[in-house]
Amino acid sequence: MTETLLSIPLNVLDLRDNDFFMFIGQFCSQDVVEYLKLLEDYLELIDVKKKLAFRRSDGSYLIKIGVQYDINELTKNLRNALISKGQMTNDLAGRKAYEFLRINIPGSLPSLTTIQTKLAKEGLRAVEGEFRYNDMIKYMSTVNSKFAFCAEDRTTAERKIIYDTRSNSFVGFSPPLDEYGMPRMKYFQTDSIEDLQCWFEQEDISKLLNLYMIQP
Repeated sequence: MTETLLSIPLNVLDLRDNDFFMFIGQFCSQDVVEYLKLLEDYLELIDVKKKLAFRRSDGSYLIKIGVQYDINELTKNLRNALISKGQMTNDLAGRKAYEFLRINIPGSLPSLTTIQTKLAKEGLRAVEGEFRYNDMIKYMSTVNSKFAFCAEDRTTAERKIIYDTRSNSFVGFSPPLDEYGMPRMKYFQTDSIEDLQCWFEQEDISKLLNLYMIQP
């Protein structure tokens, strides 16, 4: 399930000076705001540190749990907002355009691996032959909609076979259909090199990629 994000403005990465400190003040205490303002004024940091942290006998400081929690939550939600922005850019622009932007604007977008990891954790990764009926029903109920549009997208795919670690199966062969006309999921699973060789010799390798989407 997708984590609930704080109210992060769309221009959060462009906030500067007072606008930035006002944004921080919405989620953290005023002491944290003052700490950020005084990062370059080391003489004034002593009083602020007394409010934000406990001082150890060796002179080091331990940030108070409540303050650390506020900072962690803010950092986590800012990171999630950046990943969500990257995910949207990747969906709209495509992989090549995304990589071009990420390389030419360092730090502006997360890596594709980071986005794919987030999608996998949320269960949003597409699996060959899977029709996510339960997820569709759950989403339709959250938006209170009983009608939806179905669309099919088909594109030419590179003819190759890969091993999917999540499903423990080989992907790329054309899977057979079940009695309901649906592709059989995880059909090409084996620990035998002989079976794999037989599939390469006898089974068709997919040259088209089909994706079906439903939108309320």
